[in-house]
Amino acid sequence: MIKLLKIGFSCLGIIYVWTLPLLAEIGFAEKNATSISGFIANPPATGAMAAFSFAPITIMWLYQHYKFNKMNMTKIQHYLLETTLSLYQLFYSMFLICTENYVNEYIHITSVILFGLSFIIHGWSMTIYLRSNKLAIITISI
Repeated sequence: MIKLLKIGFSCLGIIYVWTLPLLAEIGFAEKNATSISGFIANPPATGAMAAFSFAPITIMWLYQHYKFNKMNMTKIQHYLLETTLSLYQLFYSMFLICTENYVNEYIHITSVILFGLSFIIHGWSMTIYLRSNKLAIITISI
């Protein structure tokens, strides 16, 4: 039951992102946008993005902690993974705060790049240190 609940909450974020064009039609998200950044460039849509991403980010921390306890990891590996996940969460928050059309374009683009790079670095770190399954490795590698 708990696993299904976690999967369900994680899927809500995906559903939200895919329905942004429809939400723009009713005025909740920004109209005529061509990116997630553009669609969520208002307070309600950005807040909903943060709310729907809360569960998946929490699950990332839980999964990582579970794997720490299950595996014989060095303190350096443990520190590295906590650091990469912390940076990912920090730059994701920066992305949500530095919304398109609300901050200087340079700041927004910087936040998007740092968010993307931190995700890639954390994903690679997880596949190296947590002995991820093949599906996770393929997903990170794409």
